[in-house]
Amino acid sequence: MIKLTGDGRRLVFVASGGLGDCLLLTPFLRALRRSGKYGAITVAVQKNAVQIYDHNPHLDHLAPCHGDDLFMWALEEPDADLFAPYIDVRSHERENPFSVRVEPVMAPNPVGRPIIAQVAQMAGMELSGEDAAMEIHTTPEDIQFARGLFSEDDSRPVLYINTSSNFVEKQYPADKYREVARLLEGKVRLISAQDCAEGVDPAHVICPAPGLRALAEIMKRVDCVLSVDSFPQHLAAAVGTPAVTLFGASNPEVFGHDNGYNISSGACPSCADTPRRKKCQRHVCMESIDPGVVVDAVLNLIEARTRVHAMGGSP
Repeated sequence: MIKLTGDGRRLVFVASGGLGDCLLLTPFLRALRRSGKYGAITVAVQKNAVQIYDHNPHLDHLAPCHGDDLFMWALEEPDADLFAPYIDVRSHERENPFSVRVEPVMAPNPVGRPIIAQVAQMAGMELSGEDAAMEIHTTPEDIQFARGLFSEDDSRPVLYINTSSNFVEKQYPADKYREVARLLEGKVRLISAQDCAEGVDPAHVICPAPGLRALAEIMKRVDCVLSVDSFPQHLAAAVGTPAVTLFGASNPEVFGHDNGYNISSGACPSCADTPRRKKCQRHVCMESIDPGVVVDAVLNLIEARTRVHAMGGSP
């Protein structure tokens, strides 16, 4: 639900969905603050995503929530505007606003436009170029943590690898990931966070898993990110690191970024957020992605990044 009048009232900004969804909403927080139309902005977000917003300078109040409580922030208030693009909260009974039905307001996957552009259209906003850039603000402690992970004794390029997704239809088969790792052996140094590279034997596992801000600093320092469609690929785009992202059920035109390669097999149409996904018995879309294609994409991005660094430029 989005109701923006811009008349100087308080703004309630509800960042719902997964970690990637919350990060994808950060351009809107920045734009709404810079508009000068709101006296105070409160961001409500699930506790596991707090670090995406806890040092963001564009908000006044942060409200960490348990997942089941987040919807309450999307209830309409007479003295506040509302930005909650991923959920719609409707009362079953007019006299009881807490007897509610929570519904998704969009099924973006079949639409061939980036998700940020879709939300912008819903909000009546125009975001493009740098205005649409995601952001996460880190601390000196996050920087120090990330610096301590990189050894000057190993000159190989560093690849952050993520095989993890909350959705089975987004997962790349473990045997194919192992083949990718085998083909990259000796060419790159693999790192991953704890529990984020199951089935693959990376050279270094960050344990315990870093917080989201620390992970952002780590990604700034790696040469490339390899991930299924999940939070790490969005975070790589936010910090400017090239990424190879593997797409199956989800649509790369909607959830992909232009910081690298968005790879899909094309074996079947994108089906996430559609009824067809529930009927899928075998995820051919992911199984059909060739490990050799993945490896070539990774090495191409690393080579391009190395050339830019050698010329003294920014990646």
